[in-house]
Amino acid sequence: MRVSAMDALRRGVSNLLANWELVLVHLGQTVLVSVLFVAGAIPLVLVIGWGSLRTLWADWATATSAPPSLEDLLARLSGSLGPLLLGVCVALCAWTVALIVYAYVQAGIFDVLAKGEQGAPAVAGSRAGFRSFSFGQWKRSADRHIWHFFWLVNIFMALGTVLLVVLGLIFVATGWLVATEAVGAAFFFGCLGGSLLIVLAAGTSLWWQLAMAAAVSGASEVGRSIRFGGRVLVRRLGAVLVFVLLGVVIGITAAIVFLPGALLLEVTLRDSTAAYVSGQVAMSLLQSAFSSVLSVGFAAITISLVSSELRIEERGSS
Repeated sequence: MRVSAMDALRRGVSNLLANWELVLVHLGQTVLVSVLFVAGAIPLVLVIGWGSLRTLWADWATATSAPPSLEDLLARLSGSLGPLLLGVCVALCAWTVALIVYAYVQAGIFDVLAKGEQGAPAVAGSRAGFRSFSFGQWKRSADRHIWHFFWLVNIFMALGTVLLVVLGLIFVATGWLVATEAVGAAFFFGCLGGSLLIVLAAGTSLWWQLAMAAAVSGASEVGRSIRFGGRVLVRRLGAVLVFVLLGVVIGITAAIVFLPGALLLEVTLRDSTAAYVSGQVAMSLLQSAFSSVLSVGFAAITISLVSSELRIEERGSS
């Protein structure tokens, strides 16, 4: 039987609460991946120079033509190609490791949630029916699905890169229209193109989430999980939008709750560097923990939805 949006929501929340340790696993992944991405950027910053980057950003923010510091930066880089190439190699290695870590942790999280969904009764009752977490089970799940998730990450990152290129072309075209004094056409083109791009980016993100859910729910091949994730997005678009809107409301509410704490840090600890940095780190960890709750919860909800659709499709084909 096809689960409704509310049933998927209830089952997802029960799955999240029964396997709450996955939130801590996700939080650890967030911290580790962030550290790896920052570490990868450090060699490039050292080669280019932090001062040069700040000057270049200031010039781009204020100038309407090509900033003069860009020429200085390119001249500097041309004389240090060896260190630059080494920095790029180090950065790519660190960022590749970060992607592998992300895929590994996500594979374990999604598969543990899928096992909880599969082992629970058809009518969600006690949370104990969803309980499937153990560190050993998470590790076995991650070992099993890591490369499936790694390729999903790369494929959808490639789609995201295409969207970024399109966004750049929209900006260039809008700037050209403004330069030719076609302000009305520039406004229309910029708004229309930007709106379509936002819709495509949101749809791609949801498609990615559903493809990962399909990967651990029975669609064991990369291509099949992508295709099935797309079909679920089309069939159950209303339910998915309900989950997204609920997440947006919760996110806005959380931002309002966290705002006084951020303002308090700015007002009371700004003059004390150590206390201010410690407060910012604590606030970032708290916000990351809340984000991890939402991420794992959304994964559990989509797994419930995808599992239902996959069962229906398998029965229809048998």
